[in-house]
Amino acid sequence: MALQGQQYIPLTPGLHDQLWSNVLQLWLGTWEGVFLREAGIWLRFFEPEGQIVPTAEESVRTQAEAERQRAEPSGNVLKLLRPNSHGCMPAWLP
Repeated sequence: MALQGQQYIPLTPGLHDQLWSNVLQLWLGTWEGVFLREAGIWLRFFEPEGQIVPTAEESVRTQAEAERQRAEPSGNVLKLLRPNSHGCMPAWLP
């Protein structure tokens, strides 16, 4: 229900049976997964385009994974820095 003036009106579910919040500019819908180490069906917010809004824990985990990947040198870069079969370093190295 949404308050319109002095009266509540029913909300019409959108795509995937989600409810739109004009105040938050987000969808509210259900999501099945693990939250706080408990599997279940949870209420979650979704962006206007449909992507799930990450929890604080999910945001931290995603950021940590991105930083870990940036810190790891690429396997291809390491191959370029190895001596060739004759023991010589690549000519482009100073």
